[in-house]
Amino acid sequence: MSDFANSMAGHPVALLVMTAVLLLFVYFILKQLLRLALICGLVLIGIGGYYYFKAPSEFPARAEKTVNEITDKTHGVFEQGKMVLQKSKEVTRKIAEKAEKDRQSLSEE
Repeated sequence: MSDFANSMAGHPVALLVMTAVLLLFVYFILKQLLRLALICGLVLIGIGGYYYFKAPSEFPARAEKTVNEITDKTHGVFEQGKMVLQKSKEVTRKIAEKAEKDRQSLSEE
């Protein structure tokens, strides 16, 4: 990795080209994600409008129930993500400790 960094430091034109390509890549990814978010939003608004048109008196209760369900499920996914992150930190720490022990045992020999 340091060889790559040294190579890029020695060739600023290549660094500029790679940076431009990376920025274009990020731009197109974000553009696609924004388009997807807008389409999903329009679909959700359409579905909400359909259910409101179908039964206006039941709509507020249904909408509140749906929002509560989504909130509960999102909270569950968030908690699972936190647990996975903690476990991965523990595994990473154990691997680092094991590597350090192995490095020390090799240096003692």
